[in-house]
Amino acid sequence: MCFGDNIFICVDGRERGSIFFRYHDRPKRYIKLADSFRTFVQKCKSKKLGHCRTIEERIQGRIDAGITLEVLPIEIADWQAEIDHYNRIHQEQVEL
Repeated sequence: MCFGDNIFICVDGRERGSIFFRYHDRPKRYIKLADSFRTFVQKCKSKKLGHCRTIEERIQGRIDAGITLEVLPIEIADWQAEIDHYNRIHQEQVEL
């Protein structure tokens, strides 16, 4: 992936164990998400991953949206990396 936001766990100081979020384009701004990893996991909710659109479906989606720009090889490579990533994910329920 080219870009991505970050989630951090503090390992030292008065905020030790706290979980923070940071946008990739605002590196000095941290948003506290939870006081502990356990609390963070308890707050996490995710929907079951559905179908990951194929490259052909993505190209058709652009056509349907009226986007006529040529699909660049780098876009196809990024899409394929994303498809490969999501196809390797195994979701299961986590209980604490």
